[in-house]
Amino acid sequence: MATIIRLERKSGARFKAIIKYRGRILKTKTFQSKAKAMLWSKRIEGDQEMIEALSMRRSRPIISNAC
Repeated sequence: MATIIRLERKSGARFKAIIKYRGRILKTKTFQSKAKAMLWSKRIEGDQEMIEALSMRRSRPIISNAC
């Protein structure tokens, strides 16, 4: 599920879209309009392969001490 946050800047309001999967932040991006942020987040969330790839990219490698 995506979260859209309004950010106040000197140049005006910006909107930050945050994509989370299983409680972890996978991707964020900032936009000038809320509509663009929502469109981007829906496109990312709709691509299940991308979500799986992003979640695997951030996982920790398994290190074994087998000799």
